[in-house]
Amino acid sequence: MQLELLSPLGALFALAAVVPLAALFWVERTSQRLRALLGLGSDPVRPSLGVAGSLLAVPVLLAVALAQPVVRYTGAHLVRTDAEAFYVFDVSRSMLAAASPESPRRFGQAVETAKRLHQRLADIPSGVATMTDRVVPSLFPTGNDEVFNATVEDALAPGQPPPRGYDDVGTLFAAVDTFSSGTFFSRTTKHRVAIVLTDGESRRFDVPLLEQTLALGPPVTFVVLRFGSTRDRVWDGGTPIAGFRPTTTAEQRTAELVRATGGTEVRPRDTDKVVKVVRDAVGRGPRVEQGQLLRVIGLGTWFALASLVPLGFLLWRRNIA
Repeated sequence: MQLELLSPLGALFALAAVVPLAALFWVERTSQRLRALLGLGSDPVRPSLGVAGSLLAVPVLLAVALAQPVVRYTGAHLVRTDAEAFYVFDVSRSMLAAASPESPRRFGQAVETAKRLHQRLADIPSGVATMTDRVVPSLFPTGNDEVFNATVEDALAPGQPPPRGYDDVGTLFAAVDTFSSGTFFSRTTKHRVAIVLTDGESRRFDVPLLEQTLALGPPVTFVVLRFGSTRDRVWDGGTPIAGFRPTTTAEQRTAELVRATGGTEVRPRDTDKVVKVVRDAVGRGPRVEQGQLLRVIGLGTWFALASLVPLGFLLWRRNIA
């Protein structure tokens, strides 16, 4: 286990403690002089020690948070031998849409969500696939954490590969019928999971036909995460591209995909539920050791939250003064 600071220069923010402490010292000296002039005697110093400590603690704790402390540790990486998962990314052009020029794009949200999910499901060998009007594998299921993350971060992009057709809507959910072939997963895999990350903007498709086609192959548990809203736009700098308007049927098409696959739709932010659905689907099974697993735990948020304690004390002292 190793403690590191990702942004050590952030610790310089602790120097900001000089300002409130100097102000407190000046106020205390002025108060003592006034009390002496009025013949009131010296005011006990002890009550101000808590204030001084809190004034020091707030910037110090925030400085530690800004330095981004993380704990890195490695351990035996145990992976399942009877379960595999595929993260299926919608890479149609509509995944470039965002709520504002500064907001993360739908595709970026999907990538970050997949990375968070994979970190919690790292014991399940995972693959990566892209989806437009066809599903194309980019990485077959592997227990190698670094290979998975590298593929998600570096080998995926909206529009790559492009759809085969020329329809205004590039995605066709019927393309997931590819999973009925059994070629995506290993032949010996008992539990198969497909996590579909999409904005739901698909062309119409034959729901009963997709359901029948998937029933011909090995069972696959589908989990569908839909990103975006009808207010999203594709931005060129600060200006929305006039030619793009989100479809109004994304919710309906997503519901049809869920019905055809017998899957579950989960809100992208509800990673706990996604993990539960996947864990329930794969159950328990044999695991083998496959190298070392690196994990990084960020502590910055906890230090930032800890700064609220001395800040709360200062507000309390002010109100009772």
